Amino acid sequence: ILADKKRARTLSTEFNAAIGLPSSIRDRFGDDLIDELSEIPGVSAIVIVESGSTEKEKLDQLARETEGAKCVNALIDEDVVEEGWDPAKAKQELRDIIKDFIDKALTDIACLMHPEISDITEVEVRTIDDVNALRGIMGVILRAMPGSGSYRLSEKSIRQIRIESAYSSFHRERAEKTSRVEYLEKMLENTGRHYLVHFSDGEEVLSRKGPEIVPPGLEIKKRRELQEVNRLLDPNRDIFYVVAPEGVSTEEEKEEFRSRLMDLWMLEGVVPEENVIILDRRVEHYTTMELYGKVKASDDGVTGTNTGFRCLNGQLDYDQESGEMKLLQINIAEDAKSTVNQYEVLVNLLFSREEKDMGYRVPGLSLIKEGGLYMYLPMARPVDLEKEVRNYYDRYVSEVLVKA
Repeated sequence: ILADKKRARTLSTEFNAAIGLPSSIRDRFGDDLIDELSEIPGVSAIVIVESGSTEKEKLDQLARETEGAKCVNALIDEDVVEEGWDPAKAKQELRDIIKDFIDKALTDIACLMHPEISDITEVEVRTIDDVNALRGIMGVILRAMPGSGSYRLSEKSIRQIRIESAYSSFHRERAEKTSRVEYLEKMLENTGRHYLVHFSDGEEVLSRKGPEIVPPGLEIKKRRELQEVNRLLDPNRDIFYVVAPEGVSTEEEKEEFRSRLMDLWMLEGVVPEENVIILDRRVEHYTTMELYGKVKASDDGVTGTNTGFRCLNGQLDYDQESGEMKLLQINIAEDAKSTVNQYEVLVNLLFSREEKDMGYRVPGLSLIKEGGLYMYLPMARPVDLEKEVRNYYDRYVSEVLVKA
C-alpha cells in the first residue's frame, strides 16, 4: 500500500494535530483562545493539560485523551508566552507557533516514512506545503506509524521551527521574484566532489558580534534539496573550523562548545560531528592556506579548484600562498547585517570557477585580492528573514540564561 502512490493520493484521511495547552495559558486568555486555536487548519483538538504537573504527566494526559485518534500530539510549554505581553500579540504568537509546527511536522513525518514510499521522492514531498495536498499520503503514513508521535513545543523546537519556516518562505519568494535558472542548473549538473569550508570565531558567535549567522544547517539542507541528494548521497563535504571562545581550552570544554554550536547552527543530523573542528585560540590569525592543508590532510581528493572557503566572522587571513594557489574565499562585508545568501554565492562561484566560467556576477560581490579573495555584501535586504535570524539567536540566549 505504501508504495502505491496513486492509491495513497486518493485516500481522504487528513493529517491532524492535537495540541496540549497548559491550563495556566487558558486561564490567562480565557476559553475564547481555545476556539481561536481550534480553527487553525490541521488542528483536531485543543486538550487542556494541568499546569504545575511534570512534563511526563502532561504528555501522559495528552496521550490518554487522544488515544485511538490518528493524530500527532504537541505539548506547548507553560512559559512560551512571556508575562506582560499584550494579549493580542500573545495569541498571535501561539497561532504562529502552531501553524509552523504543523508545516514542519508534515515534512518530518513524510520524510520519516520516505524509505517505504518508494516512488515519492524527498524533493517531491518537500515541495508540498498545503495540508490538503498531503491528505492521501498522510492517511497512509499515519496509519503505518508504530504509535502516535508526540512533539514537545519547547523553546528549542520553537526557535528551530520558526527560523526554518522563515527560511523556506524566503527561498520561495526569491524563486518567484528572481531568475535563478543558471544557479539551479549548475547545482543539478555539477555532481563532482567539492569541499565547502566554513570558518568562524567562536567568541564572536557567543558575543553576537558581526553579522547574524543564518544557521548553516538550513543552508546545507537547501543545497541538497536543490541538488536532489540526501546526506548519504551528497557528493559535497561541508567542514567547519571554529576558533574556541575565550576560556575554552580543554578537550572537555571544546566538546561542550561543539555540542552547543551544532545545536545553535542546526547541524545535528546534517553533518557529522567530526566535520566540526574546534581550533585552539591563539594570538596569530589562522590563514586560508593553513586550513587548506588541514582539509587536504583529511582527504586526498582535495584540490585548489574544488575547495572553497567562507569566513562567517572573525579574521581568516588570505596569505600569499593562498593567492598563488588561487584559493577561493568569500568574506562577509563588515556592514552586512547577516550572512544571508553567502553560502549560495560560495557554491555558485566555486562551480563557475571550476568550469572556467569567469562571467559569474552577483550584486554585492567584489574581488578584493587577485587569486580568489572576494567580499560579499547582500544588496537586497531580506528584512523579514534577518529579523527572524535575530529572533532565533535571542531565543537561544534566553534558553542559555534560563538553564544557567
